[in-house]
Amino acid sequence: MARAELRQFEALYWIARLGSFRAAAEHLHITQPAISVRVRELELALNAELFDRSSYRAKLTAKGRDFLQIAERFYRLGLAVEQRCRQTGALWGTIRLGVCDSFALTCLPELLKEIEVRFPDVQLELDIDHSVNLEAKLANRQIDAAFLTQAAPRQGMVVDSLTSLHLGWAGSPKLGLPERPLQPMDLENVSILTTPRASLLHRDITDWFEAAAVEPTRISTCNSLSIMVRLATSGYGIALLPVAIIDKELTQGTLRLYKSDLPAAVHPLCIAYLVDTTGTDLSLICDIAGPIVAQSVLAAKQHQPRRASRPARTSGEPAARRNKGEAREGL
Repeated sequence: MARAELRQFEALYWIARLGSFRAAAEHLHITQPAISVRVRELELALNAELFDRSSYRAKLTAKGRDFLQIAERFYRLGLAVEQRCRQTGALWGTIRLGVCDSFALTCLPELLKEIEVRFPDVQLELDIDHSVNLEAKLANRQIDAAFLTQAAPRQGMVVDSLTSLHLGWAGSPKLGLPERPLQPMDLENVSILTTPRASLLHRDITDWFEAAAVEPTRISTCNSLSIMVRLATSGYGIALLPVAIIDKELTQGTLRLYKSDLPAAVHPLCIAYLVDTTGTDLSLICDIAGPIVAQSVLAAKQHQPRRASRPARTSGEPAARRNKGEAREGL
């Protein structure tokens, strides 16, 4: 038994739409006998009579109307395929986007809204994870792009810097810690909240204690910055956090910042994406994200710790875009 073909459904669609075999043949740039052959072949394949031959005009039978719905779906699918083929250099299709907590808690909603407005056909698969994991997934091509703290450029990958994340020790005023800049000895017996061992935050903290030959008694790891903020607010412990994500808590006075001599005061925030010369242009995500980050709390204002419950703010300048950097795991 012969199978129905796309060109035959195409003939059915245009005959029904234009009202005659001749008009459909002219539209498809074929002869009228050729389009009649396509219809006969389709009827044989479907074992159904699609047109009422007793009518002067091309009048569909009940079966013809049923199969016309399939022909219309084929037509829309063909248009979608043609559109995809013309969309090289734009965003389209499914994009696997990795996002670190710092970006997710501050800029992700606005980014998603802007992508939806500009590129309504894009489908996003979000992967919220730590930067060290996101960098590995990007290198293994498990995701297409990621917002993360600084990543090492690789072949076929671009890394652009967006801004700098200012860090600070944050804890509840209930902790009763010294007003002066904190030393590792001050936190030796205080519960410390940090991200898992592979992260840059964890390494910064452990390096600080090791340099002072102090071994903290209680370090708890958590894979969510938002949960760390809630725990710190409750008075459970102190956490080294990006200052931008605790703007509300600092303003409300439920958290305060403590000065310290911790060397690592800034982490870079980047976007890294794979270069696809034959498909979607992922650099457009960077173009959308840049202004969003520049106008967000990540870059526009940075809190500086002081004794008052409402910390002062100073301006912070976003880092220039660049394509190189050290391989560092992060938030």
